[in-house]
Amino acid sequence: MLQTIHRYYRSVLGAAMIGAISLSMLFFGTNFGDSRQGDQYAVKVDEHTVSFADFNSRKREVQDQLRRSLGPNYFQIAGQLLQNLDRQLVESIIDEQLISKQAEQFELYAGKEEIQAQIRAMFPNGFSMSQYRNLLTNLGTTAAAFEYRVSQDVVRGDYASILQDVSRSSKREASELLKEEETSYDIEFVALSADTFEASIDTPSEEDLTAYYEENATDYETAPEVAYRFVVFDPKNFGHLVEVTDGDIEFYYSENERKYSTPERVRVRQIQLALEPGATPDKEVGVSALADEIHDKLLQGEPFSELVATYSDDQKSKKAGGDIGWIKRGDLEPKFEKELFEKKDGGYTSVLRNGKGFFLYSVEDYEPSTPKPLEEVKNEIEGAIRKQETPAFLSAHVEELYDQWTSTGDSLETFAKSNELISDVLAELSEKSKDPEGYPGLTAKVIADASVDKQIIELGDKSILVEIIDFSDAHIPSLETVRERVVKDLKNELAFAKAKQEAQSLYEMAAQNGGSFQTLELPQGVAIESKTDLKRQTPGAGPLSDPRARSSVFAKRGSGLVSDGPLTVSGKHYVLRVSKITPPKEEGLQEKLEEYRETATTQLAKNLSLSLSNQLRKNAVIDVNSAVYNQ
Repeated sequence: MLQTIHRYYRSVLGAAMIGAISLSMLFFGTNFGDSRQGDQYAVKVDEHTVSFADFNSRKREVQDQLRRSLGPNYFQIAGQLLQNLDRQLVESIIDEQLISKQAEQFELYAGKEEIQAQIRAMFPNGFSMSQYRNLLTNLGTTAAAFEYRVSQDVVRGDYASILQDVSRSSKREASELLKEEETSYDIEFVALSADTFEASIDTPSEEDLTAYYEENATDYETAPEVAYRFVVFDPKNFGHLVEVTDGDIEFYYSENERKYSTPERVRVRQIQLALEPGATPDKEVGVSALADEIHDKLLQGEPFSELVATYSDDQKSKKAGGDIGWIKRGDLEPKFEKELFEKKDGGYTSVLRNGKGFFLYSVEDYEPSTPKPLEEVKNEIEGAIRKQETPAFLSAHVEELYDQWTSTGDSLETFAKSNELISDVLAELSEKSKDPEGYPGLTAKVIADASVDKQIIELGDKSILVEIIDFSDAHIPSLETVRERVVKDLKNELAFAKAKQEAQSLYEMAAQNGGSFQTLELPQGVAIESKTDLKRQTPGAGPLSDPRARSSVFAKRGSGLVSDGPLTVSGKHYVLRVSKITPPKEEGLQEKLEEYRETATTQLAKNLSLSLSNQLRKNAVIDVNSAVYNQ
């Protein structure tokens, strides 16, 4: 394998393959294998596919890893961490498949001895085939699949190291880079803005004002506005109008029998072998072996209660002989429930595992699901039918009211009073973002159909009758209407231009004085400002919030003006100079050098990996089933 590595060590394709393999280590999962379970695939990269079964299995692995790491904090923190899990997992799989293809092309592999050594290292207390089989059972995988995954770990580990070596800078290079990072800069600057000169700008002439307005007229366009009266019909207030017969109730009951049944349940006892958050692989293997030992003792006839007392880590159930009461479907994880409900006649489960540890269960009793008597749930069903049918009934009812209203010619206010309906009004002309309280989005819907004075609007599950009482369409107002705004905007633009002109003059004067600010004649209210001890990693503020300004400052090798003219940053014109450069002390530098060198190497390797991975993606045919994100 090493001969193959060195053959392609300096080739571009070899570097791409190395970089992509290293990048995949930033993600989770290790299986590059081609999964063909049925015609449906979750992810396809070129000719390789990953099934939904494999995708969901890996998803559960990540969730289990988080459970072990976070422990009791899992439910508080995991929601945010898992928010984009599907997307992250897809990205991981794509990288793995691309790496797999590259590895095949370059005949890269892990030898049998390397794989065996890696597996044996997982059993610090000694390897045995029985322990190995138990590990495979607990992981829910086969020896072939597990050994394939281990082989990919070996390959990736080798190439991650190579990529680190390729990216490693020499001690001299690292020293020079660290010196740049640790060098501090003092700067002085003058900041000129439109505010500085606005008071000195004369009122524009009518000719200039008109020309500016005509050039920028669309900036003053008004949004459409509407005022309207409305009547809201909320389903929760009209359920009593829906007629529900005994026949309706009986039919609904028969169609939803499971919903109105007592749940199927089992009474169980448990033995829990806990895993601490962040437990090492060695610890996991040890606990797994103990769980298998306890399971063997159960099968040999040792009393469950005695084994609970000796081994179980769950103190609450331990005091009750392991009894945790009745469990119904949905109370535990699906893989646990599957075994529990398969043992309706009683018995012991196999060793089960999740993020909290390893579990063994004894099924003590079973109760099947039974329908509740119709009379017991009749009122509940009637309420469910009313809730289900009211929106459709109400929509038809409002349509009838709308026809009555429009045929009378009455205003909505008059029609509402005559039919004992409550109306409300948005009296002032309002833009689409201003809604009556409690009805977000209503005004936008009214404006969208503003050509119709009398409307029916569906807003969520509510039906609303609307009558427009005033409307102003979008339009560009006359200059007289917005004169004050136009004058202010034009003066601000002129002041900004004057500030730029003044900044250029100050820059030229400073340049004539060798870059010094000492003899500058500054406008009233403007002062020379300064910042000291700035380094490349210092957060940007003021003029240094602009990347160009930062680059210009830290590129200086001596004091003097920065850039070849004023820099415009966030609406201000800056004349900027470096007043002092202080290199780091040599003795302090050496202490940081090795750590910096490692950090810089790691970052460079990551950047290279990302770049090469992106290049591999451009040349691949990738398809992600949309159902992956809708499971």
